Amino acid sequence: MTISVIVPTLDEAVNIKQLLKHFKKCQGQEFLGEIIVIDGGSKDQTLKIAQAQGARVSQSEKGRAVQMNTGARIASGDILYFVHADVRPPLSCFEDIIQAIEKRNCIGCFAYRFDSEHPLLKVNSYFTQFDWVAVGGGDQTLFLLKKRFEELGGFDETLPIMEDFDFFWRAKKQYPVHLVKKRALVSARKYQRNSYLKVQVVNAIAFTAFRWGYSPTQIAKWYKKHLKKVDE
Repeated sequence: MTISVIVPTLDEAVNIKQLLKHFKKCQGQEFLGEIIVIDGGSKDQTLKIAQAQGARVSQSEKGRAVQMNTGARIASGDILYFVHADVRPPLSCFEDIIQAIEKRNCIGCFAYRFDSEHPLLKVNSYFTQFDWVAVGGGDQTLFLLKKRFEELGGFDETLPIMEDFDFFWRAKKQYPVHLVKKRALVSARKYQRNSYLKVQVVNAIAFTAFRWGYSPTQIAKWYKKHLKKVDE
């Protein structure tokens, strides 16, 4: 089996370069079929850098759900692995994914830690090693067989927020979940750009509102209103 890594981007020149270099250091290169960078309209050098680093590059409408679905459609691998540009998976990620799929034919993700020693973020990352209601966010990365992804209908492109949780929750109703406790490294830039406590509170409110069935469009507007973008 081969793995197609899919990375949605928007003005991620620095991060995409670092991520693609990181993947070259990962063990189990024989399992990596391709890295697909799906861009949503970057104004910086994201596309040029991705191509220079050997990634397969394509473009789509802006929006993570749309971008990731586009990447999945053109992927040639048996396994899809969705990764955010500011996340660094464990160096053993390819081998871990293959082992999980061969054993359980599952949907899976990784625990993570932040590139910060802030106490609140340590608490946050601690809980990512457990299979509970908040498991399955995009920072944990996501892997599954392509045929399973297609059976599930992919990400819901009508969702401007929480598309990762929505897909994971739908998938785990039908397939076993494998949570790899090796930790990916996640950028704390959103927390550094805003107040650490404020991001935690806003995330919790948005997550709860989504679970309770509030309008995803309204949640997204409220979320953007209360948190500064990392590139502002």
